[in-house]
Amino acid sequence: MKILIIHNLLWAHYKSAFFEEIQKQLPSPHEFHVLQIARNEISRKGMESPEVTYNYNYTLLFNDYIENVPRWKEIVAVIRFFLKYDPD
Repeated sequence: MKILIIHNLLWAHYKSAFFEEIQKQLPSPHEFHVLQIARNEISRKGMESPEVTYNYNYTLLFNDYIENVPRWKEIVAVIRFFLKYDPD
């Protein structure tokens, strides 16, 4: 089974722990992936830590603040990824 979670922001330290735990708990052959739309929000600028690593499978669509990404670009990118990944 291929599981895809679509999430708005990569920088969400409490959610990354949650995503890591989901990935650990899933038995093989399940595949788990998180699609992150943007790096962060402008209101959280400066809170990010460059040393942070994420121990789950993810793809970051836009390495920018979510407010800087036009909504239509988000929608197109999410649909393209969804169709390519083909989750169950």
